[in-house]
Amino acid sequence: MILKAMSNNGTKPALDNAYAIILEHERNSRLAKLAGSMRHNGMTQSAIEVALLTVNNTQCKPPLPDNEVLGIAKSISRYKPAPVADKTFNQTREKQHHMMSLSSWRQAVLADPPRNDLIEDVMPNSPSEYCIICGRAGIGKTNLALGIGFCLATGRPWFSHKTTKCKVGYLPFEGPKVKLLGRVEKLLISYPDAEPNLYIEQSLPFKLVDKALDDFKFLIEGLDVVIIDPIREIVPGDYTKPEYASTFITALKTVCNEAHTVAILLHHIRKPDKRVAVRPEDLQFEVKGASDYVDAAGTLLLLERARQARKSDGRFGSNPDDRTLHFCKVKDSPSELYPLYLRFNRNTLIFEPHSIEYNDEDYGFNEN
Repeated sequence: MILKAMSNNGTKPALDNAYAIILEHERNSRLAKLAGSMRHNGMTQSAIEVALLTVNNTQCKPPLPDNEVLGIAKSISRYKPAPVADKTFNQTREKQHHMMSLSSWRQAVLADPPRNDLIEDVMPNSPSEYCIICGRAGIGKTNLALGIGFCLATGRPWFSHKTTKCKVGYLPFEGPKVKLLGRVEKLLISYPDAEPNLYIEQSLPFKLVDKALDDFKFLIEGLDVVIIDPIREIVPGDYTKPEYASTFITALKTVCNEAHTVAILLHHIRKPDKRVAVRPEDLQFEVKGASDYVDAAGTLLLLERARQARKSDGRFGSNPDDRTLHFCKVKDSPSELYPLYLRFNRNTLIFEPHSIEYNDEDYGFNEN
């Protein structure tokens, strides 16, 4: 297959000790927190510098530049240590805590470089948030997800939204490999520069529980985004039940946070009736299974068939490849995102913008 396969070939190196190694995205905040704790207990700037440099060189992967570490020590040392009386009071009458002080937290936030959205205003670069793409069976969720993956792998805009070029993995659990290969090869004609940043692992489904948690983490480490198609194949137990959905979501977020990988999940809605369109405001009632999937998502997209269009003479004239993409939930979007009217191009396997004007009075469309 043209895409790189993610497999361990029978070998699997030991995972880093999560309690010893400080990953790249945590270095500033962890060092600032450590410096704040030492300063609170009365340590001098020089002592803090020695301690931070030691931790940086032995635990940070990769280490920060020495001057940046010394800057953290100097910044935190500007604050006064806790008075002796306060420390005695805390030891005798209050419970000990391990949270960062407000000043240390502010320094840590300011020290961390800003992270651009993976998809501007749609998908934040935050492994604690996942994106879910919903729609009825056969609506085109896989093609939409692959389009997002190819845009991210190349850094090309996704419709009008800028993307951050990154490494993308795709975990498909349905359909024959030959059919998937045909899709990929067609898309590579439009995105030939995507190959170096795209990875794929098409294997038997697994349940995200017990040993599979470590295997899943091993699989996605080093990726910025992983697409899971569909989630019902890896949810332990009955994926329609709230207790199993909740367990799955907790496990997924934990592993994605440890691997620093953002997940895109594909899921079905309930209604199979092709004559009935699902309105975005009803999505929470239509997602197949528990509403936990919707509630815990940071971004939620609904792909639905477009309403029947009217021709210039007033007669209905529908196109079976017309779709409407609803932005049902975008947690941190600075403004409301309006639906996109799309038409699926069967030659390129790409959804393309399609100009349609909605008419509330007759529930039809007027094509421009």
